[in-house]
Amino acid sequence: MPKHTHPIKHGREIAEALAVVGEQGGVVQLPAGTYDLDGFLDWPNLPNVTLRGEGADATILEGGIRFPGGVRIPRWRIEDLSIHGQGEGIGLHVIDGDRGELRNVRCTVWETCVKISSTLSLGALHNDILRCTLTNAEQVCLHLTDQQGPHQTHIHGGEISKSKGVGLQVDAPTDNTEVLGVSFEAHAQAMLISGVRGHYLGFRLEGNERDVLLTEESGYNILQTGFFDPDKHEDRSTSYSNRVLPYGLWTSATERKAMHYVPADPMALPLKPLTPGARSAVSHLFQIYEMFRLESLSFVPAVQAGNVDLAVCSTDGTVIASTGPVPVGPIDQWQEVRLPKVRNLVASRQYYVVIASDNDDFAFHGVESTLPGFQLGQGHVLARQKQLTDWPIGVQDCVSGGSGTRLTPAISVG
Repeated sequence: MPKHTHPIKHGREIAEALAVVGEQGGVVQLPAGTYDLDGFLDWPNLPNVTLRGEGADATILEGGIRFPGGVRIPRWRIEDLSIHGQGEGIGLHVIDGDRGELRNVRCTVWETCVKISSTLSLGALHNDILRCTLTNAEQVCLHLTDQQGPHQTHIHGGEISKSKGVGLQVDAPTDNTEVLGVSFEAHAQAMLISGVRGHYLGFRLEGNERDVLLTEESGYNILQTGFFDPDKHEDRSTSYSNRVLPYGLWTSATERKAMHYVPADPMALPLKPLTPGARSAVSHLFQIYEMFRLESLSFVPAVQAGNVDLAVCSTDGTVIASTGPVPVGPIDQWQEVRLPKVRNLVASRQYYVVIASDNDDFAFHGVESTLPGFQLGQGHVLARQKQLTDWPIGVQDCVSGGSGTRLTPAISVG
C-alpha cells in the first residue's frame, strides 16, 4: 500500500494528504506531535485509506473526524493516535463505513466519543474497534445507531469509561454486535442495548451507577461476565430471549428467569463441604447457548477418599461424556479431570453434570439449597443406557437430602 511521505506539520495538511492517496488507497503517516484540525477533519470519499500515528500518547489530533455519508467507504483505518475534544460534538463519526478498523486509538472529552451510523439500506458493515480507549464523554462513549443500523461491529479489548450518560449504546435494529474483553467503568449507565443477536463476552463492569439495561426492542443477546450485580441490571425485552451467563457460556436452570441473573446458580451461592454418601450422584442442569468444546470437568474435593466419576448427560439420561473413575485428589482445590475424548456440546440444549463416588467418606464442595430444581437418578441413567458396567458408579439415585434439600456440586465445565 502506498505511503504518503510528504512531511505534515499542520492539521489542515492531513486532509490534503488523505486526498492525495487517491483511489488506489494508501497510508498517511503522522509523526509524533499535536495537530490542530481547526474543528473537524473530513474523511475522504475513498477506499483503502489509512491514517496512522506513532501511538496514542505521541500523535494527538485536536479536533474530530467525520465521514461524508451517503456512499459506502470500504477498508478505512485509523490507528495509533489520540482524538481530543473540548466536550462538544462527536470525536469520530463513521457514516457508511465498511470493513473499517479503529485500532489503538484514544478518543476523549467529547459529547460522544465514537459514533457509527449509516444512511444506506444495508447499514454500516463489519467495522472493528480494537484495543481503544473511549473516555470522558458528556453523553455516550460509543454509539451504534441509525435506522439501518451498523451491523457486525466488533469491539475487542480496551476501555470504555467515565461518561455522564452511557458507555455503550446499541440502538435497534443493530445486530450481531460483538464485545469481547472490554472494561466498562464509571458510567451513569454502562450499557444500553436495544439491538439484537449481540454477543457481549468477558467484559468488566466496575463503578457504574447502573450496569446493563436491555430495552423492549432488544432480543437474542448473550451476555457473559463474572461482574454482574443483579441490582444494577434490567431486562425489559418483550421477547424474553436475552440471556445472562454469569460464569461462562452456561447457566443454571435451578431457578430460571429470562435474562435475569440466576440467584440459585451453585457458583453464586456460598460453597461448603457436602457428603452425598457412597455410590451416589448429584446432578445439575445447565444450558449451552453456543457450541461448546468440552475437554474436561473439574470439582473441589472436601474429603480425599475413593474415586469419582464425572459426566455430562443429556436430559433424557444419555451419557454424552464421562471421565471414568479417577482417584480423588487433594482437598480444597480444583481437580481437573480430562475427558478421554473431546466432545462438542450442541447449542440451545440442556445438559446435566453429574458426580458419583464409591466411598462413604467422600465429600465435595457445593451448595445446599431448598429451591426447586432438576434431578437425574443414576438408576434412570443406567436404565436408559442399558450398560451397567459403564458410567456411572453404582445404581443409586441422586441424593436430594431431607425435607427437599438439594445438594449441588461446584463443577466447572471446560
